[in-house]
Amino acid sequence: MSRYRLINRLFHIVRPAFAVFLVVAVVSVPLVLTHDSVAQDTKPEGVANSGPARVFMFGMKAAGSYDVQKNDNALTSVTVGPSRVLRFGDNVTTGDIYQIMLTGENPVQPSIPAGFAAVGGDDGCASLSWNTPDSGEYVYQYKIAWGPQAGQYTDSMTVSVTSLVVQGGTTSFSHCGLPTGQYCYVIRAHNGFDLWSAYSAASCTDVTNGNTQGPPAPQNVAVAETDPGCAEITWNA
Repeated sequence: MSRYRLINRLFHIVRPAFAVFLVVAVVSVPLVLTHDSVAQDTKPEGVANSGPARVFMFGMKAAGSYDVQKNDNALTSVTVGPSRVLRFGDNVTTGDIYQIMLTGENPVQPSIPAGFAAVGGDDGCASLSWNTPDSGEYVYQYKIAWGPQAGQYTDSMTVSVTSLVVQGGTTSFSHCGLPTGQYCYVIRAHNGFDLWSAYSAASCTDVTNGNTQGPPAPQNVAVAETDPGCAEITWNA
């Protein structure tokens, strides 16, 4: 049986399936686990015997479901995210023993982006928006497909969450450079467990370029030689 001592130092745990640690000291800063021998289980001078603590275990199994027991009693269950960091908080006391056991794998499936809507503008752009997913879904990118009709998608692109605008509970993205016409969009989410949601329902909109049209073409363009090697070009404004 391995024992772990709580001290203020980072350490990567290399046994992701099972761990036991004994609380030998509590400090007032965020705590992480480091392996320590039983012979060194001595409370440092001036350190409190109890208090709140945050426990971080690194290098755990992504999508792993872990049961945490305290002194042989169930404390909490934790599903580890793609960062492979298991974290939990508790009020700990010197002598407490925690057991952390891998009980299975539970990768989170991202949900279909809800509230998806496309609104066309007169500047060659379509504004796309949808409800921001919960952080526990670990979504980091989306795939957007579009075409002239619902069910007929001729183009697609992948966009990272870093290129999106998130305001309140809404995420938005502007798709520009479009010729005048109708565009139907669908979207799906991709998360850190490499899982995809299904596509959303289609949202169709009309896009025009009224505000992006240049001036009319010059009329009655004419060229005449004035001096040797020179030409004069004239047209109607």
